Amino acid sequence: MRPMAQLRGEQMMRWLLLAISLVIMLPVKGHSDDRIRYVSPDRRLRAFVISVSRENSGMPESRIEIRTRSGKRVYKKDYSSSDGNHGWVIDSAAWTPDSKFFVFGMYSSGGRRPWHSPVDFYSRRHKRVFSLDKYVGTITDSKFQIRGSDIVKVITRKRVGIEDVEVTVSLGKLLKKRK
Repeated sequence: MRPMAQLRGEQMMRWLLLAISLVIMLPVKGHSDDRIRYVSPDRRLRAFVISVSRENSGMPESRIEIRTRSGKRVYKKDYSSSDGNHGWVIDSAAWTPDSKFFVFGMYSSGGRRPWHSPVDFYSRRHKRVFSLDKYVGTITDSKFQIRGSDIVKVITRKRVGIEDVEVTVSLGKLLKKRK
């Protein structure tokens, strides 16, 4: 039988190794050529949010790439600008639980229109990105919530000077209506 002190030491070492492993696996946001990978719940697609830095610009802007499990790129959209001050920074992103949509929120890299934080979404079926603003009005907070298989909740403002309003929509139903 092992002494109690030795068992406690081994247990603490296991917890320490687990904690270090978890910290290493967390996505990190940063500067040029940094990328954050989001794996779809069905594990078939990967969305990459890639930081794009320009010389003399204050902060990195973003682009997205959607790739298959094998690495083949199926979609790419660049939200960066030539001067690094007129593009968009993706600061929140997630797949819907049904793996049909990759949703991401942005804010302006140059500080223009600080009241506007668009939320876009990639449709797996259509193989392209749609602007949620076009369906629900001006979105004022890039932090969205996903509820249910394809339900997204955002904060909008229909007109400047009016209170923000929470709007909940089904992305699948939105795209069916656009036919």
